Amino acid sequence: MREVGVRRSDVRISNAVRCRPLDNKIDRFPDAVEICRTLYLGAEIAAVSPRVIVALGKTAALPWFGNVSNASRVLSDGVVVIHAPHPSSIARGNVDARPRLIDALRRARRIGGL
Repeated sequence: MREVGVRRSDVRISNAVRCRPLDNKIDRFPDAVEICRTLYLGAEIAAVSPRVIVALGKTAALPWFGNVSNASRVLSDGVVVIHAPHPSSIARGNVDARPRLIDALRRARRIGGL
């Protein structure tokens, strides 16, 4: 965020899934994302009224994109959702992840007016 000029105080960090299984294998619980979206995420988004959402990683992107990666879309309320790699993929050595994440954050900054 610092590299693209976004301050931590200007963003809200949340999770698509509030409760993760002990082995952290959320893929084995396909309904978890939809349940959390229904119970928590929708209300949180409504309360915050963001202009842009950056969905970091596969799990975060599921509610909006399914299994499509590197996508973006505009929701009916005008909120832009951008799918980006999760920062942990950079730590795991994915050489494509860092430039894609930086690009997504730059787009979010432009859209969000940060």
